[in-house]
Amino acid sequence: MLPKKQVSLVEARASLGRLTQEVAGGGGPVAIIQRSKLAAVLVNAERYKEDMAELEQYRRQRQKGCPRSFSHLMEIVGDLKEGSRQLAEEYYAAVKRSGDMLRDALRD
Repeated sequence: MLPKKQVSLVEARASLGRLTQEVAGGGGPVAIIQRSKLAAVLVNAERYKEDMAELEQYRRQRQKGCPRSFSHLMEIVGDLKEGSRQLAEEYYAAVKRSGDMLRDALRD
């Protein structure tokens, strides 16, 4: 979501002092647009510090609660190839039963 106030890069260069005073005084962030795209956002320094502290806290909490590897969450038991073969056989048997049931239904 873009800030309410948007200025071109040319305008931002020409009035950087005024824009900085506005933002520092609580006027809200200012979006700086270059070639019709968002190039930067000028924000109050205190708000920036608060946002960065909150982001860091979020990252720490996430790092504690979300392990980087899930390998410790599961255990493989049995032979995977044999299990896959059995699953494939069951699938094909179910497809054959469905086909047989459909064929019988069409005969009636």
